[in-house]
Amino acid sequence: MRRAIIENGTFSFLTRTLADYLMRQFKLIGEAAGGAIATTLNLNRSQINLGQIEDEHRNLHSGNDLLEDYLLKGKIHKAYLLIQDQKYRLSYLDMTTLTTSFIQFLRDLSDEEKVALEIDQKRMDYYKMRLNEL
Repeated sequence: MRRAIIENGTFSFLTRTLADYLMRQFKLIGEAAGGAIATTLNLNRSQINLGQIEDEHRNLHSGNDLLEDYLLKGKIHKAYLLIQDQKYRLSYLDMTTLTTSFIQFLRDLSDEEKVALEIDQKRMDYYKMRLNEL
C-alpha cells in the first residue's frame, strides 16, 4: 500500500514537473514569436513614407517629420488629421501600422499629459474607429 502511494506521489510529482516544463517552453516560444512580430511591425512603421505635405503656411515638409513634430508638440488632433489624410494614399498594411502606432503613442502618454492634452479612452477609441473606417 505504501508503495502505491509513493508511486502515485512520484507520478503526480513528475506530471506536475513535466507540465511546468512544457508551460515554460510554450511561454518562451510565445515571447520569441511576439518579439519577432514586434520587430517586423517596427521596421514597417519606420519604412512608411508619408511623402511631402503642405503645412498651414503652404510650406512643403516631410510628412514623417511633420507627424513627429505634431506628436512631440502635443498637437494630437493635427496629427490625427494628417494620418486621416493619408488613409487612401497608403496601403492597408501601412495605414493599419500607422494607426496602431498612433493609438499606442496616445496610450503611452502619462496621466498628466493625457489630462493636459484632453486625451481619454473615449477620444482614443474615436480616433481608432475613424482611422480604421474604409
